Amino acid sequence: QAGVIQSELHHLLKDVERLDERVERLQRHFGQANEDVRQIRISTEKLTRRGERIEELQFANAPDPAKAVEPPRPKVVGE
Repeated sequence: QAGVIQSELHHLLKDVERLDERVERLQRHFGQANEDVRQIRISTEKLTRRGERIEELQFANAPDPAKAVEPPRPKVVGE
């Protein structure tokens, strides 16, 4: 019986080693996902700040669209 127990213990230890390797890979995967999300957040924050700066710009020389004058229509021959 000691030989059977020893064989089963060997298989059990191999299973635990495989489980540990899989957990380690999963942990690396989650770490990479966290890093990706962190970088995406940095990008969205930069885009938001840029958009806010553009929105705050005041165009001093820009014509007011409410005061726009339509250009004269060209004359048609025969009118």
